Amino acid sequence: MATTDEAFSFDNWADYRAAVLQLLASVESSLCIYDPDLSATGLSSLAGVRALQDLALRSSRHDAVRILLKDAGPLEREQPRLVNLVATYGHRILVKLAPAEPLPEQAFMIADGKRLLLRFQEDMARGRCELDARNAPARHIAQFETIWMRSQPGPTGTPLGL
Repeated sequence: MATTDEAFSFDNWADYRAAVLQLLASVESSLCIYDPDLSATGLSSLAGVRALQDLALRSSRHDAVRILLKDAGPLEREQPRLVNLVATYGHRILVKLAPAEPLPEQAFMIADGKRLLLRFQEDMARGRCELDARNAPARHIAQFETIWMRSQPGPTGTPLGL
């Protein structure tokens, strides 16, 4: 992983997951995640869950973490730590499912509306992390917000009872 204080590239899954944790460490109050299913992010690791929990606890925003998925199946079946976190912090962590229509093929995370972690193709580990607030990811923010408005509620981590 080639790094500087402001931006760096990655081209393998280990470096991508390290970049995710580095981005999470920089989040002050909000995080937007657009990903096919979260399975490649490493967020279900102990470090990932701890970082998301810390953000949920320190942020005063009701939507501190917004997660937009194409498929919630892997989250529900394979990532019990994240499901439990969503159940516990549902007042701070929101999950939605993107509509079934043509969607961006990239995966990205936006921290505080000013830092971007981008995978160029959602199924590949190549990408870039921009930690410089001067390079606000306006296009990705607009994409996320547009899809978010048209999305359906996703898993809450709480089983429905009758």
